[in-house]
Amino acid sequence: MKSLRILVYYLMFFAFLRSPLCAEPVLSHIFSDHMVIQRETEIRIWGWADPGEKISVSLGTGNGQATTDTNGSWRVILPAMRVGGPFALIIQGKKTIVFRDVMLGEVWVASGQSNMTYALSGATGGDKGILQADYPGIRFFTVPKRIAVAPQSDTLPAAWEVCSPETAKKFSAVSYFLARHLHKELGVPVGIILSVWPGTAGEERTDPDSLRRDPVLRPIVERWEASAAEVTPTQHIPWNSQRSSMILNCFARRMIPKAH
Repeated sequence: MKSLRILVYYLMFFAFLRSPLCAEPVLSHIFSDHMVIQRETEIRIWGWADPGEKISVSLGTGNGQATTDTNGSWRVILPAMRVGGPFALIIQGKKTIVFRDVMLGEVWVASGQSNMTYALSGATGGDKGILQADYPGIRFFTVPKRIAVAPQSDTLPAAWEVCSPETAKKFSAVSYFLARHLHKELGVPVGIILSVWPGTAGEERTDPDSLRRDPVLRPIVERWEASAAEVTPTQHIPWNSQRSSMILNCFARRMIPKAH
């Protein structure tokens, strides 16, 4: 029993350290070593720190500053950059965070069900593809599986990986072949953000307002709203509940407004 309590305290302490309430600053998990940032568009970097904390961000020749708001959130917008790298992304607050081997290129989101999930190791021509998958200019980010009835501030812990036979064999075959094609045709770094979940419904990746605007789909939302009192934002819910936005809430809903 004593060892169990120690384990629980340890897990609580670790969770506290990774909470957006901590004073580090802390960034979203989408930022890590080896990441790819979209070229030729404004670059938005965001995270959390103490309210009122001054944050400075630099990437290549670009730099910017922000002050954390009363909710502990901050965002810095850097000017667009051309293809290039590797760069160091440096964030300075009460401590300094450095992400290395950051590239500027093409970033694509791949999302779907079983077909998008299917790994290169099981695909037709996969064995040959794995042997040839030595592309340092291709990077993968896999969004961990999670559902929620309310928008989340971040994904679960994850990090970017450099394409190699070892990382490519377990990655989405469709996404890998897309990345390889773009990399060869455009001659630029390519990053794939993979958010997949076999057996899930399209509604789980769609916000309620979009469904409500369609007369055919509106009854789906009305049915959920009628039973909304049965589920709270922190309650455990089955992965196959097929409620609107349950997957969207854990990635795109919070990422897209900040990244664009």
